[in-house]
Amino acid sequence: MPEGILIHVNGQREKFTFPDDVDGGLKAMQEAVGGMIEIVNLRDGRDLIVNENGISENLPRNEAATVLFATKFHVYQLILGDALIVDDKDIK
Repeated sequence: MPEGILIHVNGQREKFTFPDDVDGGLKAMQEAVGGMIEIVNLRDGRDLIVNENGISENLPRNEAATVLFATKFHVYQLILGDALIVDDKDIK
């Protein structure tokens, strides 16, 4: 089964395994980030999955995911809430 890395707001990381289901893991990704997802292609074969409503839901800052985004795109974009890194080929 495809896997990814879940980055928690406290910096802790854990393995994420996609379930074998008909929705391509959408529900599991939504549960991992705590709501509706936004997919950011990192242009290196990976996607960063974040909660698209992080600001309106007043989610805490995810420093590790924010640094990852800034490193890849050379622009500051605050990432709020837990984030998920997955291979882009695993997103259906």
